[in-house]
Amino acid sequence: MMILPHGVQNINYRQYRLEVRDQGPGWKVFIYPPGAEFGLSEVPNTEENDEREAVIVQAKKAVDADIEKKHDTPTGSYVPK
Repeated sequence: MMILPHGVQNINYRQYRLEVRDQGPGWKVFIYPPGAEFGLSEVPNTEENDEREAVIVQAKKAVDADIEKKHDTPTGSYVPK
């Protein structure tokens, strides 16, 4: 079991870990792909305390885009369309 610092919450979404942190008056979400030590370069954030859910929605959209990008990446094998 992972012990989190005060002000940090983990949310699992499509096997990604969203680490929601309070950041001053606002929020920041670090996005970690399955099994990764390092997160995605995109870090949704806000300076508004009441926009926590909006930042989580942005993070989920970033996860969806990352998954879609991985599905669109050529694997090296030729598949005619």
